[in-house]
Amino acid sequence: VRIDKYLSTATIYLQETGHITVFKKDGLHSRMIKPRNYSLTPADVQAITTFLSKQPTYEFAAPYLFSHGLLGNGCKSFPFVGRGFIPALQERILNHDAVRTNIPEFQSVLKGQALWHSKDMNQVSLARGLARRMGKSLREGTAKKALFLTPDDCASPEASKLLQKDSSVQILGRTFDGGNGALDADVTSEYSTGFSITEDTSLQAPLGLIQDLVQTDKVSYLAIFLKERMEAPRLVQALKMEMKKQNIDIDAYAWNDIRLNPGFVQGQSVMAFTVAFVSAIVVGVALLSILNTLSISLAESRREIGTLLAIGYNSVEVAWIFMVEALATSIIALSLGAAGTYGICEFISYLAIPLKAPGFSHATIFRFTPTIYNYIYLSIFLCALTSLTTFVMARRYASRNILTLLDRGG
Repeated sequence: VRIDKYLSTATIYLQETGHITVFKKDGLHSRMIKPRNYSLTPADVQAITTFLSKQPTYEFAAPYLFSHGLLGNGCKSFPFVGRGFIPALQERILNHDAVRTNIPEFQSVLKGQALWHSKDMNQVSLARGLARRMGKSLREGTAKKALFLTPDDCASPEASKLLQKDSSVQILGRTFDGGNGALDADVTSEYSTGFSITEDTSLQAPLGLIQDLVQTDKVSYLAIFLKERMEAPRLVQALKMEMKKQNIDIDAYAWNDIRLNPGFVQGQSVMAFTVAFVSAIVVGVALLSILNTLSISLAESRREIGTLLAIGYNSVEVAWIFMVEALATSIIALSLGAAGTYGICEFISYLAIPLKAPGFSHATIFRFTPTIYNYIYLSIFLCALTSLTTFVMARRYASRNILTLLDRGG
């Protein structure tokens, strides 16, 4: 459950897809190739939000616009993929209660000042890898005015120091009409995309700046946020039907649709398989351990079993006696084991061991955080498994001939 909440929160809020993502018809795959034909108009956005605002589970909607082009620092230029958003809404998304609860370690900004803390719309935030390539440093003393660098300045050994003191960048992009758009902006912060494949090319900016760059008032998609995530599939169908009545061609996807978030869906499948596989191994090992221990224990208690049968106990009553004994032993052992496990998990968390998975831009902290419910469910399962196995084996053992059980030779 904890992992599901973590992954779903990251998908909905950190990847900024929302609970429902609305594109122009076929815009999911074509919005970057032909943005003019596959972007939502202000009228489309107004119609969508008007309908959804009447739904009790609707919370808010956030528009996003993509662009791509070249980003210059006065000496060199690098390709970028930009995402424009409304800063106030972005602050609301990244500081949502779900993010703070399920991903408490998340940082919206690594260095500098977040875009929503400034009213200046000519500011951008660079992904950590792109900021490094651009030679931009967000330390105190960074100039707010562009430094005019000559070719000789760029070739000098002092070029990197000059670039670090200059917060200005030049943005060149393709407009929706096929022309070229250019803007100047200041780098105000540095963030992480979370993925190494996008860390060197990603840029964030206010929606108005990206719209000025590509010369449009359209948006690439609209992210819809709901109060209840499980309502998303129902609202997707209702939204499609309503927009069809208004002759507005859209595609809408729920947050867990494999077409929109294949990584989340496939990750869930891998996680479910891993949990099932590991659980099967654990159950198998536990069962074999119980069978082995019981076989030895019952063999050593055969004369005791024979005596109980001889004085009038039947096989079921004998099995109950051994089952109660095994249950009491299991409770004591599980209590000690749970205490030891809790101590080990806390010690591992205290060590703060870094773990970097393939494809991710930075390491996370490796920790075990089992909840009290994990201990309770596992303890109940193991107690039930031990009791049932003991009862069955003890009853079968007590079904043997009394003289055979009492014989010293077994």
